Amino acid sequence: MLLHTDHLSIWELAHRWYGFDPNSSNEQSPPLQVQDTIRLLCKALTNCEITVSNINGILLKNPANALSYEDYLEQQKELQDHEAEENFNLIEPEHEKYLPANNSDWNLADQFAKEYDELYQPKVEPDFTNDEDGYESYLYRFGRRYWELVDGLDRAYKLRIYDKVKLEAAHIDKTNVLLFCEHYDIQPPEFWFGEDVLKKFNSPDSTTITKGARLQKDIDSFWASLSHKQKARIMTREIAKILWQNNANYKITELEKHEAIQVYGMAKHYLGKHTIRNWISELKPDKTNM
Repeated sequence: MLLHTDHLSIWELAHRWYGFDPNSSNEQSPPLQVQDTIRLLCKALTNCEITVSNINGILLKNPANALSYEDYLEQQKELQDHEAEENFNLIEPEHEKYLPANNSDWNLADQFAKEYDELYQPKVEPDFTNDEDGYESYLYRFGRRYWELVDGLDRAYKLRIYDKVKLEAAHIDKTNVLLFCEHYDIQPPEFWFGEDVLKKFNSPDSTTITKGARLQKDIDSFWASLSHKQKARIMTREIAKILWQNNANYKITELEKHEAIQVYGMAKHYLGKHTIRNWISELKPDKTNM
């Protein structure tokens, strides 16, 4: 019987994969097949080859998807230019409207702030004193929750230490299990995937499996994990493809200003001189008409 859930912990997944009861095993000596699977899953997560989910099945931002240094600097410049333009006609807000009305409200707000800090902030903040352009800080903030969740998992494949608490906290969803199997050429676990999925996976063109098997929830989670700029780049490229299919004579300079790309592709938020051109230039059908 198939298990109808979208995500499982590393511990449970590795046991069910080979028909073992995760409740009857112990972290000192899990079955050998389970050990091998745990070690490979932990390696894949530590190397950011697949993406980890928390205990609620929410995909965390994979550090592998962070902006490159060049893209980060370009984004910062675009944000500064955009903020400068917005601030030109900025009306000073009436701050008093947004302040707590009395001391009890202040105390409640302070309590919420402390609880948030305790839950989500690391105990020791890195020193970013010499981080002049803010890139190190950006990388830290982007991947902090991912690294906190996978912290220590490398001990499984390096030292054969299977910390059950850590392995129960780190979850993997079905889409990433398929990506994992495809990457390492492993048969997906039969308890979790139907016969149709397994047939597709074992077909000559098995690279289509991850696309065909993705549920709407998986797609939504992946989309939510992207930054605004990553979403804008994807949308802009897809719209550019359609526009060039309808009219191959469009110049890149024309598409850069096209309403569909500016508004629906969300490119209007990125004002860099060559940003949109860099996103779409390779897609142009006739590169003689730039």
